[in-house]
Amino acid sequence: MTAEDYYQQGNAWRKQGDFKRAIDCYLEAIALDPDSPAVEKRLTATRHTVRRKMSLLSEKNRLSGSAAKRC
Repeated sequence: MTAEDYYQQGNAWRKQGDFKRAIDCYLEAIALDPDSPAVEKRLTATRHTVRRKMSLLSEKNRLSGSAAKRC
């Protein structure tokens, strides 16, 4: 596969919500084409999305006590 193939496959995984596979594909693309700003940008955006989702999940778990039950 080419860097572009990995990039496109990463995009497909990202759209499906499989961020682990998306990141793996983006890393493969970067290994083949380390100067690709598009791949680096998408990798950064995907990592940001994962961190945000983890933060929201952490907040939800923290609030799962009495405060969440009042909503």
